[in-house]
Amino acid sequence: MAYKKSKSFIFFGGGTGLSRIFKSALLANLGNKNKLSAVVSTFDNGGSTGILRDQFQVPALGDLRKVLSACLLDQESEILKYRFEKSNLSPHTIGNLILLSFINSGCNIQEAVNKFRSLFKIDPKIFPSSLICANIISKINNITTFGEKQINDLGFTNLKFDDIYLKSNFNEPVIANQDALSIVKKSDLVIFSSGDFYTSLLPSILPEGFIDEITNNKSESIQFLNIDISGKEIHNQISFFRKKLLGYTPSYVIYNSDINNIESLKKEFPNIEFISKDLKSKNEKTHDIEKTKKFIKTFL
Repeated sequence: MAYKKSKSFIFFGGGTGLSRIFKSALLANLGNKNKLSAVVSTFDNGGSTGILRDQFQVPALGDLRKVLSACLLDQESEILKYRFEKSNLSPHTIGNLILLSFINSGCNIQEAVNKFRSLFKIDPKIFPSSLICANIISKINNITTFGEKQINDLGFTNLKFDDIYLKSNFNEPVIANQDALSIVKKSDLVIFSSGDFYTSLLPSILPEGFIDEITNNKSESIQFLNIDISGKEIHNQISFFRKKLLGYTPSYVIYNSDINNIESLKKEFPNIEFISKDLKSKNEKTHDIEKTKKFIKTFL
């Protein structure tokens, strides 16, 4: 997986998972000339993001803010994630409000992100997965749910996801961000980040156009699994991923080293190379930035 010349790498996901993987990649890429870009899910409807969506009819801002913050020094990142409490601005973060201010001045969501990048001198390209408002619709155990928050409220224990798709507010097609599509076409490596698989990673690739470009791209791809995932969850996620992406599976799957029943997965998915790696942080729930950086350096 090592590349000798400058290459283009595209990351998909949302929220905390993508922001940590992307930050590790940015640190690993210091001194190199590889081009790193991220496609971020814009379909959350909870918390500050949900309130702003309802009031201003904008795509979800929270995950974008997290990934943009990951491109900055820790001090700047802390300012952007500051959340107002016990005031008329509660529960909004400064970063969300900055993005909203650009949109309210006449920008679409991509233009707002570009202005944010210019303001904070962020070099990596960050793309909202779609420019229009849409929600995640899922069919779980024969129950149809509307919105990411409603899916998360169910919890994920013993849930069987029959399907998941996007629906816009006015039933218009949820088209992929065209700027992001052009990057996917020429990417040398596609990275699917950790995080909520059904409500963050999958929605980032569901807008029309991404699946075609990903499956047509002949480059290798990597999926980072969550640290605390079980063997059964790995099976369910890869099976669902293969179903939604028309038979496509990642070239490599990175899992934490304490998964016990990985041999049966290797037999069921022979086209995938499963790589065991201890990337666990101290809280044992997220990827450690430094460990992940060292691992990513092996293929940048």
